[in-house]
Amino acid sequence: AERGGGGGSPSLSHIGPSGRELASTVDRCLASASQALLSFLHGPVDLLGRLRSLKRYFLLDQGDFLLHFIDAAEEELDKPHGQCSQRRLQSLFELAVKVSSSAAEPYNEDAYCVLAAEGGGLGGEDPARAALRSRRRQAGGSVLVGLLPEDGSGASSFTLGYKVNWPFSLVVTRQTLAKYQRVFAQLFAFKFVEKKLASSWQQQQQLRRQRLDATEPSLREALACKETLHYVNQYLGHMTFETIEPAWRVLEEEVRKAASLDDLVSAHEKFLDRVLLSSETFLAGETTRPHS
Repeated sequence: AERGGGGGSPSLSHIGPSGRELASTVDRCLASASQALLSFLHGPVDLLGRLRSLKRYFLLDQGDFLLHFIDAAEEELDKPHGQCSQRRLQSLFELAVKVSSSAAEPYNEDAYCVLAAEGGGLGGEDPARAALRSRRRQAGGSVLVGLLPEDGSGASSFTLGYKVNWPFSLVVTRQTLAKYQRVFAQLFAFKFVEKKLASSWQQQQQLRRQRLDATEPSLREALACKETLHYVNQYLGHMTFETIEPAWRVLEEEVRKAASLDDLVSAHEKFLDRVLLSSETFLAGETTRPHS
């Protein structure tokens, strides 16, 4: 059966007056039920509020919680997957949420940490890690080896989960949540690297000011670090300001004017597909371009 009662009824020309009257009654009941469901989703369920919660955690809207989390969990995330404690990561995540702007968010207990199965990830090659590996090969400097995430580390398999109960699950299915996780995995990989690169760049600048490390190899590594940090910032800016925010404004408008559950689901899926396509197109530009 289709969700939400969209689409209208088939032609009634082949049935008699009583059949047409019955079909018309069924259509009115479906339309009434559809409107009641929409009212319930927009009212008690707080559909837009819950979608904004997903945006906050998975798409890093007001993502200061993630900066606190990375600061606290960096050592744990650097460990091999098998030595990384999900319980410890969850505790650090909850603490990061409490000391960030997310503390006042009404659904902050619905997000939680996930370590994907080692080697399994979220399915297929992660384009973010592939782009960062390509960047490391291009740079060739030893400084990037310790800064870019290695396969098999806690950081390479870290993502978020989210508690989705009925009837919110009518809009956010398991497959829909998997798309949010794919986007988050890509954003998280770059935020994790951004923190490491920024710290390394600051240390290099301090050594240069003190004239303690001005050799040619160190200068090449500093340049590689700076260029990679610029690439990371380009990606994060592209995703935040050029992709997610404009697409989100469209989504909120379409959610408000949706005439059926099918309209809601379609608008939401279109939003996620647009974000994923934008991210993976940007990242593909790094992995497919020739390197000298």
